[in-house]
Amino acid sequence: MDALISCLVVEHTRRSLAAALIIAFVGSYLAISLVGRVRSLPLVHSWLWLLLAGIVGGMTIWCTHFAAMLGYRLDQPHTYDPVLTFLSLGAAIATTTLGMLIVCSGGKTLLVEAGGAVFGLGIALMHFIGMAGFDVPGRFVWSADYVVASLVLGAVIGVASSSAANRIPGRWNQALATALVVLAIFAVHMVSLAGLTVVPDGTIHFQGDGLQPQTMTFFAAQAAGMVIVLGLGLLMLDAKNRKIVSSQLHRASAHDALTGLPNRRALIEELQRMLEESRSDTSFAVGFLDIKGFKEINVVHGNAAGDFILGIIAQKIVGVLPGDAFVARAGNDEFAVLLRGYRHRQDVLKVCRRVMSEIAQPLEWQGKRIEIILHGGCALYPGDGRIADELVARVDAALQRAKRGKAGTLAFFKGVDTMHQVAKVTAGRRVSMVFTFATVPNFRNTDLVKQQNVWEEEE
Repeated sequence: MDALISCLVVEHTRRSLAAALIIAFVGSYLAISLVGRVRSLPLVHSWLWLLLAGIVGGMTIWCTHFAAMLGYRLDQPHTYDPVLTFLSLGAAIATTTLGMLIVCSGGKTLLVEAGGAVFGLGIALMHFIGMAGFDVPGRFVWSADYVVASLVLGAVIGVASSSAANRIPGRWNQALATALVVLAIFAVHMVSLAGLTVVPDGTIHFQGDGLQPQTMTFFAAQAAGMVIVLGLGLLMLDAKNRKIVSSQLHRASAHDALTGLPNRRALIEELQRMLEESRSDTSFAVGFLDIKGFKEINVVHGNAAGDFILGIIAQKIVGVLPGDAFVARAGNDEFAVLLRGYRHRQDVLKVCRRVMSEIAQPLEWQGKRIEIILHGGCALYPGDGRIADELVARVDAALQRAKRGKAGTLAFFKGVDTMHQVAKVTAGRRVSMVFTFATVPNFRNTDLVKQQNVWEEEE
């Protein structure tokens, strides 16, 4: 124990230990974060990430070792053999990558711990190769007990770090795993050096033609910078990719694959957003458009014809409506429209007339002409409702009433004990307007509406 304390306090400078500690913590956290990224994907799709994580982890071990060795107090000249020094770097990267591969391919089996053991022993392999390249005019005498202890500590703490990262739930598992990795690196380094005695030997011809400490300082600093830049860059790229994927998934879940329009879920989200951002002077119209006889079209002409018609209608609706209108496919044969800034029914009627006129043009499908007729239901904010579910329910209620009317009917929902107005919008020169009066105790009970009067107006 005295030898270990002496190695830690006396034989290493505080500056070198501080630098090694910072490198170890930063690099280990980055490497563990990258391994978590690899484990979140099928291994066949994450080989490159695995290799890059192994490079970050291996270089972290190597930089930590040599940052500490540069502060190792030795009253003898010393250099670093370039071949063994960089061979130790390769060994660190190779064993770290191998350990990560075992962990990532092991699921929740004991391979998780086996990978951690490989990683811990890889630290020791890198350390002793690096020490073999530490040239001094003397002989290294190693204590077998300390060497074995360093190997065991490296393997055991490596197992613990891997288990902590992959088996312990919660947000602090990465921090714990990082601390254990740092402990493994320092345990191997300090325990082994505590059992090292450098015996001067005049018979050894010391040429001093290896890498000088100043050169190794440069290499270690460059490698540490690469660890930070590469690790942070990869994590930032991963975060950006995850954001893009999340956005794509959200778009896919909120859009209709056939028409490319937002779906009913997106409609509700947009409606709720508009309601949350509404002010006292905010007004808009919500409408549902239903294709009359769409099921019969599919039966007679086939599903391909139905898909074709839906796509064409979607394009026409988007092309006719104002640029700030929100159009969605709300159901199999229903389209929903949000018209911002519309307060009066007559304005909505004008827009609907343009839509109906455009869609009334017969469509050609495999040499056959198909006529399209729409029913529509509409409600106005804030007069017909102030929450999303209420508005949607009232629009749907108005649509169901329009379906019971003549072809091409657009029905407006009106509140309790007041007037309902139904307008038939055609592509011709006539507009039929139906006024009905009813007492509706609940907006779901629109079936109680009874027609009272019919009025036709020549344009």
